[in-house]
Amino acid sequence: MNWTPAPSDESLRRRSVLAAAAGALLPASGCVSRVDTVVEDTGRQLSLTLVTVPTDDDRGAIRIARHLESNLEAVGIDVTLDVRSQAGFLESVLLDHDADLFVDRYPVDVGADPDFLYAALHSRFATQAGRQNPFGFANGTVDRLLEAQRRTDGDERQEYVASLLEEITATKPFEPICRPAEHRLVRAERFDVDDLDGHQLASRLGYLDLEPTDDEQVHALLTDTRPTRNCNPLSVTMRRRGTIVDLLYDSLGVYEDGEIRPWLASSWDVERDGRSTTVRLALRENARFHDGEPVTADDVAFTYRFLADTTPDSPLPSPAPRYCGRVSAVDDLEVHGEFDLSITTEAGAAVTGRVLTVPILPAHVWQERLEARSDDQASAPQGRWNLVTDHVDPVGSGPYRMASRSERESLTLERHEEHFTLRERADEEEETEDDDTDQLAAEIHFDVDPNSASMVERVASGDADVTASPIQAYAATRIPDDDAVSHFEPPSRTFYYLGFNTRRDSLGEDNVQLRRAIARLVDKSWLAETVFRGDAEPIATPVTEEWTPERLAWDGDGEFLGDDGDLDLESARETFADAGFEYDEDDRLVGQY
Repeated sequence: MNWTPAPSDESLRRRSVLAAAAGALLPASGCVSRVDTVVEDTGRQLSLTLVTVPTDDDRGAIRIARHLESNLEAVGIDVTLDVRSQAGFLESVLLDHDADLFVDRYPVDVGADPDFLYAALHSRFATQAGRQNPFGFANGTVDRLLEAQRRTDGDERQEYVASLLEEITATKPFEPICRPAEHRLVRAERFDVDDLDGHQLASRLGYLDLEPTDDEQVHALLTDTRPTRNCNPLSVTMRRRGTIVDLLYDSLGVYEDGEIRPWLASSWDVERDGRSTTVRLALRENARFHDGEPVTADDVAFTYRFLADTTPDSPLPSPAPRYCGRVSAVDDLEVHGEFDLSITTEAGAAVTGRVLTVPILPAHVWQERLEARSDDQASAPQGRWNLVTDHVDPVGSGPYRMASRSERESLTLERHEEHFTLRERADEEEETEDDDTDQLAAEIHFDVDPNSASMVERVASGDADVTASPIQAYAATRIPDDDAVSHFEPPSRTFYYLGFNTRRDSLGEDNVQLRRAIARLVDKSWLAETVFRGDAEPIATPVTEEWTPERLAWDGDGEFLGDDGDLDLESARETFADAGFEYDEDDRLVGQY
């Protein structure tokens, strides 16, 4: 296996990209066809909707939103706080695009690579529904830097990412707030915790490391009911992270210790040619779907084409509402044999690795579902037709298969006896003549417990084995100092942020000054210290520390228009006046928007 291709012969030049982007028009294909109109209306108060989730779903998000709501009202903005369920929130932000502002925790669940920003911000996705570009953001300079960081590797890519972060900071499609710590508990007496990698507990590999001493059931606790209600891997409103999907579906590659390695692929070779990268893959010939059918190169080809366009017979493409950003890097896919194929990307090696992490779907199952759709379903808006939204019985090739579920209560997965990991362990046992070789748990039973404090108590008392959902900050102080409970704090890649819907005229491209002013109403340091009880890190950029240039690192001196959570009203009003707004006799903010 070779994952270190030779450097590209065609070296991109950062300055030329920036210069070209500065004066370039946005590309016409796949972008927002919109002209923001600046309206001078000195008699109308600025009104904004702010959407988030309730306390039971995310205590951090709702308290950030209430902090912002209070400060928006103080500066004379008419703000409506709209608190919705997690599914309702995601429907509003990702599908309906009907909120002005939104506070959420951004799910970065595929490594720590900054290419997640491509799907988040590239203008080609600005009119689409789904996880891609929920901000409706369209900016030529940002587009070109996103494309440049995709095509490069190493130090050159690091420079492009740094320039990209500077542009994001200046243009403010969203404002990163803080990165919370993650806390997970494991019942020590049930597992060999010395061999357990706590960093993997939010991943497929983490669950495969949970090898109970009795080879029986792992009892895990979820705070979220959605996995019990919908197991469709493409449903964007019914999950934030893809851990359960990853247990049900295999991907070609998997991240381990920050590096991509073969998973469903048995091996691969990588070749770099100019701006493109080609991966020649050999699939595991013993891989089987849960219905017994073999996993072939045709299934892989179907998956990537289907994720790029879920309605292939329609005149307009309809990308999947999840995974679209990753598959958008694929330029060509060629099947060479039953278990032999190649994927060519318009990307460097790092981004190509991310491309290999989507769930592989059985073509015979999903093609049948495609053919069974009605005319009404086929004409549904992108991201909304039932094949990508409704529950479907999961048929993957992953290490676990669906056994049973009770909506809003529980979900049980059983071991997929034909999975290649079991065969490899059996081969190891035969070679070593060791009957004690570790085995996967026979079942993983996920119970819904909506309260973090209750999860802590149940694991501590022996009523459950592991917390599948992260423990919220308020309950972390209740974690007992007990040898029977192992406490893991894996590095967090997710972060809280304030999102701006730039499709709205009031928050559009012409009103970047307003977005900047609103962002300065959030006291990141105070929130991290009070709301998260010191268990979160204020941040200035959305990427992890290794990708953040020193000049953009959080220095403890944010731009909050006040101190210790208290707004300096005079300074705040001056800032909004500088953004082109005025105040009427009732101290309402009115002006250009």
